[in-house]
Amino acid sequence: MQQKNNIAALIPSYLANSTTFNVVVTDLEGKYSYVNDQFQEQFSHLSTDFIGTPFATTIHPDDLEKCNLAANECIKDPTKVVSLQVRKPEGESNLYFWTKWDFSLLKDLNSEPVGILCIGHDISRIARVNYVAKAYATRLDIILKNITDAYFVLDQELRIRAINQAFKKVMEITKAEAIGMSIWDIVNKGNNPAIATAIEQVQKEQVSTQNELFSTRLNKWFLVSIYPSSEGLTVFIQDITELKKSEEKVRQSEYKLRAMVNSKNESKVLVDTNFKIIFFNNLANVYAKQFAQKELQMGEDILGYISGEYSTIFKTALTHALQGEKSENERELFLEEESSIWIKYYFYPVYGEQGEIIGVAIYLVGITGKKRAEKRIKRQLEALREIAFMQSHVMRRPVSSILGLISLFEKDKLEGENLELMEYLERATKELDDVIHHIVRQANQLESEEF
Repeated sequence: MQQKNNIAALIPSYLANSTTFNVVVTDLEGKYSYVNDQFQEQFSHLSTDFIGTPFATTIHPDDLEKCNLAANECIKDPTKVVSLQVRKPEGESNLYFWTKWDFSLLKDLNSEPVGILCIGHDISRIARVNYVAKAYATRLDIILKNITDAYFVLDQELRIRAINQAFKKVMEITKAEAIGMSIWDIVNKGNNPAIATAIEQVQKEQVSTQNELFSTRLNKWFLVSIYPSSEGLTVFIQDITELKKSEEKVRQSEYKLRAMVNSKNESKVLVDTNFKIIFFNNLANVYAKQFAQKELQMGEDILGYISGEYSTIFKTALTHALQGEKSENERELFLEEESSIWIKYYFYPVYGEQGEIIGVAIYLVGITGKKRAEKRIKRQLEALREIAFMQSHVMRRPVSSILGLISLFEKDKLEGENLELMEYLERATKELDDVIHHIVRQANQLESEEF
């Protein structure tokens, strides 16, 4: 006890009373001759009284040799302080936690060595954090090197510090060539103003950014993500060419679908296997209000909008479509005030992903204009037939008679003016006959081409 008191007198009060640092003294034989209250409290699970206890019993066996070496160095050089990390037992388990210690030679008031002064503190949390950080950094480095996205790091001078395999492949450059190279040696500012602006903006404002860029050299789209850090910039380059192609296909499909849905010429209705409406476009609703005096409603039976003989026609066509048969026909629909319109309707089966029939698509196309044009053409052809008949029968008869009469005259007995008039009459009559034949041929040809 006297020895402990003598040693305690050599320890500064700020160390003896510290609640942060563990302070112990071992004699030259390696036994504890002094411990402060902080050490006693923290390691009370090892002993209630450490004085006279070999320090070797309170450390990990593998750390004993370096502790002995540190003590010997302090004895050889009394002015030297040796720092080392030592594992201490944790509780009653077989686990250990890390502590850091400074060893130095302790002398009495007569400058005689009395032991090894050891000042330490718990660094287990720091050690664990460092271990986790190191392991995370290793895993991150492996991930970054092997991810399919191109990745590179720039320093403050925008020189390349690190790249991965994907970057080498995309940029067609080796690691030896890339490291230390300025980014502007790879990215031409003139040809890539968007990425040049993005890099300069992130470096200046220290705010991350993402940009979609198209490389004319590679004929590809890339998503470029740039992140600032105290060391420079981290850049990820993701090839999104296929995504952009898919987006374009979707966009084109949307355009086509929108054009189909908003068609001003075709009425479109889709019904399920129970004839319930599951889709219709604007023109279909216009027809419904015109013929059924009510608007189409989702979930309603389509047959509820069809009346009279047309209901039977629609039901038959729907039933056949649900059996996989397509059908089309033309009908004249009569409206009020003795007016009517013509429509052409189509019934198509609609198939699901597994090839099963899930409904029927009904298309109605207004063909009133077409029908009116056909009627007009038919009337014109009838008139043409009448003209051809008149030419070939009515007008042709007197012309033939005139030609017959002319043939009866004996031209060799005619002289002077009479002969001249007869020849003129014959010539004019034949020309008229040729014109009649031409008109009839043209009329017959037009009729045969049209029907």
